[in-house]
Amino acid sequence: MGVAIGIDSHKSSLAVAALDELGRVEGVREFPNDARGHEGLFEWSKAQGHERIIGIEGAGSYGAGLAHYLLDADENVYEVPAFLTHRERKRTPSKGKSDPSDAVAIARVAARGEGLSSPQRRDLFIDLKLLSDHRDQLVRARTRLINRTHTDLVISHPGYEKRIPKLSSKKNQGAALTLLRADRSVRADLIRDRIGEIRRLSKRIADVEKQIAGKVKESGTTLTTLQGIGFVLAAKILGEVGDPARIRSKGAFAMLTGTAPIEASSGATRRHRLNRGGNRQLNYALHMMARARLRHDDDTKTYVARRQTEGKSDKEAVRCLKRHLSNVVFRQFVEDVRGLPQADPPRSDRLKRHQGSGGHRRGTRRSDLTLRESRRLATKCQTERSKVCGPSFGILTRPSSTRRSFGRRGELTGGTSRAISMWFGRTTSTLRKSSRA
Repeated sequence: MGVAIGIDSHKSSLAVAALDELGRVEGVREFPNDARGHEGLFEWSKAQGHERIIGIEGAGSYGAGLAHYLLDADENVYEVPAFLTHRERKRTPSKGKSDPSDAVAIARVAARGEGLSSPQRRDLFIDLKLLSDHRDQLVRARTRLINRTHTDLVISHPGYEKRIPKLSSKKNQGAALTLLRADRSVRADLIRDRIGEIRRLSKRIADVEKQIAGKVKESGTTLTTLQGIGFVLAAKILGEVGDPARIRSKGAFAMLTGTAPIEASSGATRRHRLNRGGNRQLNYALHMMARARLRHDDDTKTYVARRQTEGKSDKEAVRCLKRHLSNVVFRQFVEDVRGLPQADPPRSDRLKRHQGSGGHRRGTRRSDLTLRESRRLATKCQTERSKVCGPSFGILTRPSSTRRSFGRRGELTGGTSRAISMWFGRTTSTLRKSSRA
Protein backbone atom coordinates (compact mmCIF):
# COMPACT_ATOMS: atom_id res chain seq x y z
CA MET A 1 0.00 0.00 0.00
CA GLY A 2 1.12 3.55 -0.58
CA VAL A 3 0.21 7.13 -1.37
CA ALA A 4 -1.73 8.34 -4.42
CA ILE A 5 -0.86 11.82 -5.69
CA GLY A 6 -3.01 13.75 -8.17
CA ILE A 7 -1.77 16.74 -10.18
CA ASP A 8 -3.99 19.18 -12.05
CA SER A 9 -1.70 20.97 -14.51
CA HIS A 10 -2.25 24.46 -15.89
CA LYS A 11 -0.19 26.89 -17.92
CA SER A 12 1.36 28.63 -14.90
CA SER A 13 0.36 26.51 -11.89
CA LEU A 14 0.20 22.92 -10.65
CA ALA A 15 -2.39 21.90 -8.04
CA VAL A 16 -1.34 18.78 -6.10
CA ALA A 17 -3.23 16.55 -3.66
CA ALA A 18 -2.07 13.44 -1.78
CA LEU A 19 -4.26 10.59 -0.47
CA ASP A 20 -3.21 8.03 2.10
CA GLU A 21 -3.81 4.29 1.97
CA LEU A 22 -7.43 4.71 3.07
CA GLY A 23 -8.21 7.45 0.57
CA ARG A 24 -8.07 10.31 3.07
CA VAL A 25 -6.66 13.65 1.93
CA GLU A 26 -3.21 14.07 3.45
CA GLY A 27 -2.39 17.43 1.94
CA VAL A 28 -3.07 19.87 -0.87
CA ARG A 29 -0.48 22.25 -2.33
CA GLU A 30 0.05 24.48 -5.34
CA PHE A 31 3.34 24.96 -7.18
CA PRO A 32 4.38 27.12 -10.15
CA ASN A 33 4.65 25.30 -13.43
CA ASP A 34 8.36 25.89 -14.02
CA ALA A 35 11.64 24.15 -13.28
CA ARG A 36 11.73 25.41 -9.71
CA GLY A 37 8.13 24.36 -9.12
CA HIS A 38 8.81 20.88 -10.52
CA GLU A 39 11.66 20.41 -8.10
CA GLY A 40 9.57 21.62 -5.15
CA LEU A 41 6.66 19.33 -6.11
CA PHE A 42 9.00 16.36 -6.35
CA GLU A 43 10.44 17.01 -2.89
CA TRP A 44 6.94 17.45 -1.45
CA SER A 45 5.75 14.18 -3.02
CA LYS A 46 8.73 12.29 -1.58
CA ALA A 47 7.79 13.52 1.88
CA GLN A 48 4.32 11.94 1.53
CA GLY A 49 5.64 8.38 1.48
CA HIS A 50 8.15 6.00 -0.04
CA GLU A 51 5.61 4.03 -2.10
CA ARG A 52 3.56 6.36 -4.30
CA ILE A 53 1.75 6.54 -7.60
CA ILE A 54 1.36 9.88 -9.39
CA GLY A 55 -1.48 10.76 -11.76
CA ILE A 56 -1.26 13.85 -13.99
CA GLU A 57 -4.12 15.36 -15.95
CA GLY A 58 -2.76 17.05 -19.07
CA ALA A 59 0.49 15.09 -19.15
CA GLY A 60 0.66 15.67 -22.89
CA SER A 61 0.26 19.45 -22.76
CA TYR A 62 0.72 21.72 -19.71
CA GLY A 63 1.98 18.84 -17.58
CA ALA A 64 4.40 17.43 -20.17
CA GLY A 65 7.47 19.06 -18.60
CA LEU A 66 6.57 17.82 -15.13
CA ALA A 67 5.80 14.32 -16.44
CA HIS A 68 9.24 14.05 -18.08
CA TYR A 69 10.91 15.40 -14.95
CA LEU A 70 9.21 12.80 -12.74
CA LEU A 71 9.86 9.97 -15.20
CA ASP A 72 13.55 10.87 -15.27
CA ALA A 73 13.44 10.63 -11.46
CA ASP A 74 12.06 7.05 -11.81
CA GLU A 75 8.65 7.96 -10.39
CA ASN A 76 5.54 5.88 -11.10
CA VAL A 77 3.70 8.38 -13.31
CA TYR A 78 0.43 7.86 -15.19
CA GLU A 79 -1.74 10.08 -17.34
CA VAL A 80 -5.30 10.62 -16.09
CA PRO A 81 -7.84 11.40 -18.85
CA ALA A 82 -9.95 14.48 -18.22
CA PHE A 83 -13.23 12.59 -18.57
CA LEU A 84 -12.30 10.29 -15.66
CA THR A 85 -11.60 13.36 -13.51
CA HIS A 86 -14.96 14.84 -14.50
CA ARG A 87 -16.73 11.59 -13.67
CA GLU A 88 -15.06 11.43 -10.26
CA ARG A 89 -15.86 15.07 -9.53
CA LYS A 90 -19.55 14.52 -10.25
CA ARG A 91 -19.75 12.17 -7.28
CA THR A 92 -19.46 15.15 -4.95
CA PRO A 93 -21.25 17.99 -6.77
CA SER A 94 -21.80 19.96 -3.56
CA LYS A 95 -18.08 20.75 -3.34
CA GLY A 96 -18.10 22.61 -6.64
CA LYS A 97 -15.07 22.88 -8.88
CA SER A 98 -11.63 24.18 -8.03
CA ASP A 99 -8.04 23.24 -8.76
CA PRO A 100 -7.52 21.55 -5.34
CA SER A 101 -10.74 19.54 -5.70
CA ASP A 102 -9.70 18.52 -9.21
CA ALA A 103 -6.34 17.36 -7.84
CA VAL A 104 -8.13 15.24 -5.22
CA ALA A 105 -10.34 13.71 -7.93
CA ILE A 106 -7.26 12.95 -10.05
CA ALA A 107 -5.59 11.28 -7.06
CA ARG A 108 -8.65 9.06 -6.50
CA VAL A 109 -8.65 8.02 -10.15
CA ALA A 110 -4.92 7.27 -9.96
CA ALA A 111 -5.47 5.20 -6.80
CA ARG A 112 -7.94 2.96 -8.61
CA GLY A 113 -5.54 2.58 -11.52
CA GLU A 114 -8.24 1.94 -14.12
CA GLY A 115 -8.09 3.45 -17.60
CA LEU A 116 -4.63 4.96 -17.08
CA SER A 117 -1.71 4.98 -19.50
CA SER A 118 1.91 5.95 -19.16
CA PRO A 119 2.79 9.44 -20.44
CA GLN A 120 6.21 8.16 -21.36
CA ARG A 121 6.27 8.30 -25.13
CA ARG A 122 9.35 7.37 -27.04
CA ASP A 123 11.15 10.40 -28.39
CA LEU A 124 10.76 8.89 -31.83
CA PHE A 125 6.97 9.26 -31.71
CA ILE A 126 7.30 12.87 -30.59
CA ASP A 127 9.71 13.60 -33.45
CA LEU A 128 7.29 12.02 -35.92
CA LYS A 129 4.42 14.19 -34.72
CA LEU A 130 6.55 17.34 -34.86
CA LEU A 131 7.75 16.57 -38.37
CA SER A 132 4.25 15.63 -39.54
CA ASP A 133 2.73 18.84 -38.16
CA HIS A 134 5.57 20.90 -39.66
CA ARG A 135 5.00 19.35 -43.08
CA ASP A 136 1.27 20.10 -42.85
CA GLN A 137 2.05 23.74 -42.08
CA LEU A 138 4.40 24.01 -45.05
CA VAL A 139 1.85 22.38 -47.37
CA ARG A 140 -0.88 24.77 -46.23
CA ALA A 141 1.42 27.77 -46.76
CA ARG A 142 2.30 26.57 -50.26
CA THR A 143 -1.38 26.00 -51.08
CA ARG A 144 -2.25 29.55 -50.05
CA LEU A 145 0.49 30.96 -52.29
CA ILE A 146 -0.61 28.80 -55.23
CA ASN A 147 -4.23 29.95 -54.86
CA ARG A 148 -3.18 33.59 -54.68
CA THR A 149 -0.99 33.17 -57.77
CA HIS A 150 -3.87 31.61 -59.69
CA THR A 151 -6.06 34.57 -58.75
CA ASP A 152 -3.52 37.05 -60.12
CA LEU A 153 -2.90 35.04 -63.30
CA VAL A 154 -6.62 34.97 -64.08
CA ILE A 155 -6.62 38.79 -64.04
CA SER A 156 -3.37 39.38 -65.93
CA HIS A 157 -3.57 36.51 -68.45
CA PRO A 158 -7.14 35.25 -68.96
CA GLY A 159 -7.35 31.71 -70.37
CA TYR A 160 -3.93 30.68 -68.99
CA GLU A 161 -5.47 27.70 -67.17
CA LYS A 162 -5.77 25.75 -70.43
CA ARG A 163 -1.98 25.62 -70.69
CA ILE A 164 -1.10 25.77 -66.96
CA PRO A 165 -3.79 23.91 -64.98
CA LYS A 166 -1.70 23.61 -61.82
CA LEU A 167 1.31 25.33 -60.24
CA SER A 168 2.52 22.47 -58.04
CA SER A 169 5.02 21.09 -60.57
CA LYS A 170 8.28 22.65 -61.68
CA LYS A 171 7.25 22.37 -65.32
CA ASN A 172 4.10 24.45 -64.84
CA GLN A 173 5.94 26.97 -62.66
CA GLY A 174 8.47 27.45 -65.44
CA ALA A 175 5.68 27.86 -67.97
CA ALA A 176 4.08 30.56 -65.80
CA LEU A 177 7.37 32.47 -65.61
CA THR A 178 7.73 32.21 -69.39
CA LEU A 179 4.22 33.61 -69.74
CA LEU A 180 5.24 36.63 -67.63
CA ARG A 181 8.56 37.25 -69.42
CA ALA A 182 7.47 40.40 -71.22
CA ASP A 183 5.21 41.67 -68.44
CA ARG A 184 6.82 44.30 -66.18
CA SER A 185 3.75 45.26 -64.16
CA VAL A 186 3.59 45.19 -60.37
CA ARG A 187 1.20 42.23 -60.49
CA ALA A 188 3.65 40.26 -62.62
CA ASP A 189 6.50 41.02 -60.20
CA LEU A 190 4.39 39.76 -57.29
CA ILE A 191 3.57 36.57 -59.21
CA ARG A 192 7.27 35.96 -59.84
CA ASP A 193 8.03 36.42 -56.14
CA ARG A 194 5.25 34.01 -55.19
CA ILE A 195 6.45 31.36 -57.63
CA GLY A 196 9.94 31.66 -56.12
CA GLU A 197 8.43 31.21 -52.65
CA ILE A 198 6.43 28.20 -53.89
CA ARG A 199 9.64 26.60 -55.15
CA ARG A 200 11.38 27.25 -51.84
CA LEU A 201 8.50 25.71 -49.87
CA SER A 202 8.44 22.68 -52.20
CA LYS A 203 12.12 22.08 -51.49
CA ARG A 204 11.55 22.38 -47.74
CA ILE A 205 8.62 19.96 -47.93
CA ALA A 206 10.80 17.45 -49.80
CA ASP A 207 13.53 17.75 -47.15
CA VAL A 208 11.02 17.21 -44.33
CA GLU A 209 9.59 14.16 -46.10
CA LYS A 210 13.09 12.68 -46.28
CA GLN A 211 13.42 13.20 -42.53
CA ILE A 212 10.03 11.59 -41.98
CA ALA A 213 11.00 8.57 -44.06
CA GLY A 214 14.17 8.10 -42.01
CA LYS A 215 12.30 8.36 -38.71
CA VAL A 216 9.60 5.92 -39.83
CA LYS A 217 12.24 3.39 -40.86
CA GLU A 218 13.96 3.91 -37.52
CA SER A 219 10.71 3.15 -35.66
CA GLY A 220 10.58 -0.33 -37.18
CA THR A 221 6.84 -0.08 -37.84
CA THR A 222 5.16 -2.33 -40.37
CA LEU A 223 2.40 0.14 -41.22
CA THR A 224 4.09 0.97 -44.52
CA THR A 225 3.49 -2.62 -45.67
CA LEU A 226 -0.24 -1.84 -45.85
CA GLN A 227 -1.46 -0.66 -49.22
CA GLY A 228 -2.39 3.01 -49.09
CA ILE A 229 -0.01 3.97 -46.28
CA GLY A 230 3.30 5.60 -47.11
CA PHE A 231 5.87 7.26 -44.92
CA VAL A 232 3.87 10.48 -44.53
CA LEU A 233 0.65 8.77 -43.38
CA ALA A 234 2.58 6.32 -41.19
CA ALA A 235 4.28 9.24 -39.46
CA LYS A 236 0.94 10.97 -38.90
CA ILE A 237 -0.62 7.81 -37.42
CA LEU A 238 2.33 7.02 -35.16
CA GLY A 239 2.67 10.64 -34.09
CA GLU A 240 -1.00 10.92 -33.12
CA VAL A 241 -1.31 7.51 -31.45
CA GLY A 242 2.05 7.55 -29.68
CA ASP A 243 2.63 4.26 -27.89
CA PRO A 244 0.52 1.65 -29.76
CA ALA A 245 0.35 -0.51 -26.63
CA ARG A 246 -2.07 1.93 -25.00
CA ILE A 247 -4.88 1.05 -27.48
CA ARG A 248 -6.83 -1.68 -25.69
CA SER A 249 -9.07 -2.94 -28.54
CA LYS A 250 -10.06 -2.39 -32.14
CA GLY A 251 -13.30 -0.79 -30.96
CA ALA A 252 -11.37 1.71 -28.85
CA PHE A 253 -9.12 2.48 -31.82
CA ALA A 254 -12.18 3.03 -34.01
CA MET A 255 -13.57 5.51 -31.48
CA LEU A 256 -10.18 7.22 -31.34
CA THR A 257 -10.11 7.61 -35.12
CA GLY A 258 -13.75 8.71 -35.33
CA THR A 259 -14.68 5.83 -37.67
CA ALA A 260 -17.00 4.01 -35.24
CA PRO A 261 -20.59 4.98 -36.13
CA ILE A 262 -22.84 6.37 -33.41
CA GLU A 263 -26.13 4.56 -32.91
CA ALA A 264 -29.18 6.77 -33.44
CA SER A 265 -32.01 4.24 -33.25
CA SER A 266 -35.56 4.81 -32.08
CA GLY A 267 -38.34 2.25 -31.78
CA ALA A 268 -38.33 -0.11 -34.71
CA THR A 269 -35.91 2.12 -36.63
CA ARG A 270 -32.32 0.94 -36.46
CA ARG A 271 -29.76 3.36 -37.85
CA HIS A 272 -26.35 4.87 -37.17
CA ARG A 273 -25.14 8.38 -37.74
CA LEU A 274 -21.75 9.83 -38.62
CA ASN A 275 -19.23 10.05 -35.81
CA ARG A 276 -17.81 13.58 -35.85
CA GLY A 277 -15.63 12.99 -32.79
CA GLY A 278 -12.31 11.27 -32.37
CA ASN A 279 -8.91 12.41 -33.59
CA ARG A 280 -9.55 14.10 -36.92
CA GLN A 281 -5.92 13.74 -38.00
CA LEU A 282 -6.21 9.95 -37.68
CA ASN A 283 -9.56 10.10 -39.47
CA TYR A 284 -7.89 12.04 -42.29
CA ALA A 285 -5.12 9.43 -42.52
CA LEU A 286 -7.66 6.61 -42.86
CA HIS A 287 -9.59 8.65 -45.44
CA MET A 288 -6.48 9.11 -47.58
CA MET A 289 -5.71 5.41 -47.18
CA ALA A 290 -9.23 4.58 -48.37
CA ARG A 291 -8.92 6.86 -51.42
CA ALA A 292 -5.61 5.28 -52.40
CA ARG A 293 -7.01 1.74 -52.12
CA LEU A 294 -10.12 2.71 -54.09
CA ARG A 295 -7.87 3.72 -56.97
CA HIS A 296 -5.53 0.73 -57.01
CA ASP A 297 -6.95 -2.20 -55.00
CA ASP A 298 -9.51 -4.49 -56.69
CA ASP A 299 -10.71 -6.03 -53.41
CA THR A 300 -11.48 -2.58 -52.05
CA LYS A 301 -13.43 -1.69 -55.17
CA THR A 302 -15.43 -4.92 -54.82
CA TYR A 303 -16.16 -4.21 -51.16
CA VAL A 304 -17.43 -0.68 -51.86
CA ALA A 305 -19.52 -1.91 -54.79
CA ARG A 306 -21.12 -4.55 -52.57
CA ARG A 307 -21.97 -1.93 -49.98
CA GLN A 308 -23.52 0.26 -52.64
CA THR A 309 -25.71 -2.62 -53.87
CA GLU A 310 -26.99 -2.94 -50.30
CA GLY A 311 -28.49 0.52 -50.65
CA LYS A 312 -25.74 2.66 -49.16
CA SER A 313 -24.70 5.93 -50.75
CA ASP A 314 -21.16 6.59 -51.94
CA LYS A 315 -20.28 8.44 -48.74
CA GLU A 316 -21.80 5.73 -46.52
CA ALA A 317 -19.88 3.03 -48.39
CA VAL A 318 -16.61 4.93 -47.87
CA ARG A 319 -17.42 5.29 -44.17
CA CYS A 320 -17.89 1.51 -43.94
CA LEU A 321 -14.56 1.11 -45.71
CA LYS A 322 -12.83 3.45 -43.26
CA ARG A 323 -14.26 1.47 -40.33
CA HIS A 324 -12.84 -1.70 -41.87
CA LEU A 325 -9.46 -0.06 -42.49
CA SER A 326 -9.38 1.02 -38.85
CA ASN A 327 -9.40 -2.67 -37.90
CA VAL A 328 -6.66 -3.36 -40.47
CA VAL A 329 -4.42 -0.67 -38.99
CA PHE A 330 -5.14 -1.87 -35.45
CA ARG A 331 -4.16 -5.44 -36.31
CA GLN A 332 -0.91 -4.10 -37.73
CA PHE A 333 -0.38 -2.20 -34.47
CA VAL A 334 -0.86 -5.46 -32.55
CA GLU A 335 1.86 -7.09 -34.64
CA ASP A 336 4.17 -4.15 -33.93
CA VAL A 337 3.45 -4.27 -30.18
CA ARG A 338 4.37 -7.94 -30.03
CA GLY A 339 7.83 -6.97 -31.19
CA LEU A 340 8.26 -4.30 -28.48
CA PRO A 341 10.14 -5.06 -25.23
CA GLN A 342 7.97 -5.89 -22.23
CA ALA A 343 7.34 -3.34 -19.50
CA ASP A 344 9.56 -3.16 -16.44
CA PRO A 345 8.14 -5.69 -13.90
CA PRO A 346 8.98 -3.69 -10.76
CA ARG A 347 7.08 -0.65 -12.06
CA SER A 348 3.94 -2.70 -12.82
CA ASP A 349 4.24 -4.49 -9.47
CA ARG A 350 4.23 -1.15 -7.67
CA LEU A 351 1.10 -0.16 -9.56
CA LYS A 352 -0.68 -3.35 -8.48
CA ARG A 353 0.20 -2.68 -4.84
CA HIS A 354 -1.25 0.82 -5.08
CA GLN A 355 -4.44 -0.15 -6.87
CA GLY A 356 -7.33 -0.36 -4.47
CA SER A 357 -6.35 2.60 -2.25
CA GLY A 358 -9.27 4.38 -0.63
CA GLY A 359 -11.47 1.31 -0.40
CA HIS A 360 -11.89 1.01 -4.17
CA ARG A 361 -11.77 -2.26 -6.06
CA ARG A 362 -8.28 -3.38 -6.96
CA GLY A 363 -7.25 -3.56 -10.60
CA THR A 364 -7.83 -6.78 -12.49
CA ARG A 365 -5.13 -9.41 -12.29
CA ARG A 366 -3.90 -11.09 -15.42
CA SER A 367 -3.34 -14.84 -15.45
CA ASP A 368 -1.03 -16.78 -17.74
CA LEU A 369 -4.00 -18.51 -19.36
CA THR A 370 -4.26 -17.31 -22.95
CA LEU A 371 -7.20 -17.67 -25.27
CA ARG A 372 -5.61 -20.49 -27.24
CA GLU A 373 -4.69 -22.41 -24.09
CA SER A 374 -8.18 -22.05 -22.62
CA ARG A 375 -9.75 -23.45 -25.78
CA ARG A 376 -7.30 -26.35 -25.80
CA LEU A 377 -8.12 -27.15 -22.18
CA ALA A 378 -11.84 -26.90 -22.92
CA THR A 379 -11.51 -29.38 -25.78
CA LYS A 380 -9.51 -31.77 -23.59
CA CYS A 381 -12.09 -31.51 -20.80
CA GLN A 382 -14.91 -32.23 -23.29
CA THR A 383 -13.07 -35.30 -24.53
CA GLU A 384 -12.50 -36.66 -21.02
CA ARG A 385 -16.11 -36.08 -20.05
CA SER A 386 -17.35 -37.87 -23.16
CA LYS A 387 -15.24 -40.90 -22.25
CA VAL A 388 -16.87 -41.14 -18.82
CA CYS A 389 -20.42 -39.97 -19.48
CA GLY A 390 -20.87 -40.80 -23.14
CA PRO A 391 -20.97 -38.54 -26.19
CA SER A 392 -24.59 -37.51 -25.56
CA PHE A 393 -23.95 -36.07 -22.09
CA GLY A 394 -24.10 -32.50 -23.40
CA ILE A 395 -22.14 -29.80 -25.09
CA LEU A 396 -19.50 -27.92 -23.15
CA THR A 397 -20.11 -24.21 -23.60
CA ARG A 398 -17.96 -21.26 -22.74
CA PRO A 399 -19.46 -18.99 -20.05
CA SER A 400 -20.78 -15.72 -21.44
CA SER A 401 -18.81 -13.72 -18.88
CA THR A 402 -15.57 -14.68 -20.65
CA ARG A 403 -16.50 -13.60 -24.14
CA ARG A 404 -15.23 -10.03 -23.90
CA SER A 405 -12.82 -10.27 -21.04
CA PHE A 406 -9.54 -10.85 -22.81
CA GLY A 407 -6.72 -8.39 -22.27
CA ARG A 408 -4.67 -6.48 -24.79
CA ARG A 409 -2.33 -9.36 -25.61
CA GLY A 410 -4.86 -12.15 -25.31
CA GLU A 411 -4.52 -12.85 -21.56
CA LEU A 412 -7.60 -13.33 -19.44
CA THR A 413 -8.51 -10.65 -16.93
CA GLY A 414 -8.94 -11.48 -13.26
CA GLY A 415 -12.75 -11.83 -13.40
CA THR A 416 -12.50 -14.07 -16.44
CA SER A 417 -9.89 -16.26 -14.77
CA ARG A 418 -12.25 -16.82 -11.82
CA ALA A 419 -15.11 -17.62 -14.21
CA ILE A 420 -12.95 -20.17 -16.06
CA SER A 421 -11.85 -21.71 -12.75
CA MET A 422 -15.46 -22.07 -11.58
CA TRP A 423 -16.38 -23.52 -14.95
CA PHE A 424 -13.63 -26.17 -14.86
CA GLY A 425 -14.44 -26.82 -11.20
CA ARG A 426 -18.05 -27.68 -12.00
CA THR A 427 -16.90 -29.91 -14.86
CA THR A 428 -14.44 -31.77 -12.61
CA SER A 429 -17.14 -32.29 -9.98
CA THR A 430 -19.45 -33.76 -12.61
CA LEU A 431 -16.72 -36.14 -13.78
CA ARG A 432 -16.13 -37.35 -10.21
CA LYS A 433 -19.83 -38.02 -9.61
CA SER A 434 -20.13 -39.87 -12.91
CA SER A 435 -17.08 -42.00 -12.08
CA ARG A 436 -18.53 -42.98 -8.71
CA ALA A 437 -21.84 -43.93 -10.30
